[in-house]
Amino acid sequence: EYHVIDAELTYRLTRCPLCGFEALHPNGFYTAHVRVLNGVEMPTVIDLHKQRWRCHNCYHTVSAKTPLVQPNHTI
Repeated sequence: EYHVIDAELTYRLTRCPLCGFEALHPNGFYTAHVRVLNGVEMPTVIDLHKQRWRCHNCYHTVSAKTPLVQPNHTI
């Protein structure tokens, strides 16, 4: 038994962090299941839907990031 919070992380990103071109286009969402450690009786999980982008110049993909969740951190 646990509590689930459904959240979406998205923002506007125009330049590719790898090549610098303004060729990024939305490429769907990636769902990360993040466990929240708190002192309550019921454990909590955040289903975080992160925006993904794809560069049409170098074909590199980028996911949305936040300082509240460590990179590549999922259950």
